Amino acid sequence: EELPARDWISFVVVYTMIFFNGCCFTAVVPSVPFYLEVLGAAPSFLGWVVSFYSLGQIVGSPTAGFLADKLSSKKMLTMSSTLGFISSTMYTVAPNHWFILASRFLTGISAGTEFTTELAYIARNTTATERTTFLASVTAVNVVGFIM
Repeated sequence: EELPARDWISFVVVYTMIFFNGCCFTAVVPSVPFYLEVLGAAPSFLGWVVSFYSLGQIVGSPTAGFLADKLSSKKMLTMSSTLGFISSTMYTVAPNHWFILASRFLTGISAGTEFTTELAYIARNTTATERTTFLASVTAVNVVGFIM
């Protein structure tokens, strides 16, 4: 199974996005309980916020898998990054706890879409022999971003 010359710059971009996705999750999650407290939310609302991020990923991942076959990876990553920017801005300027809930849901959609598209890109642009190595390294990059 022969693939054309590899576009290493695209791989660097994908790995960088995966790394920063992990960093963003770690940077935001610890602030959520304090932010909700400042906005006057009940302590139990934190569970909803965490759940809605995961719910967003559940929506984003299969949607991205479907759309990745129809649109280019570049378009998908642009859309997910734009949604991530919008949802992060919503989180930053949230006037109430419901805005936080909506922003975390959209962030989950963005993260699910981005990660699924990145995995699809790697699967399409690697041979069967090297695919496992690339997919394992993607997971490692995401975890390193999460730890940072």
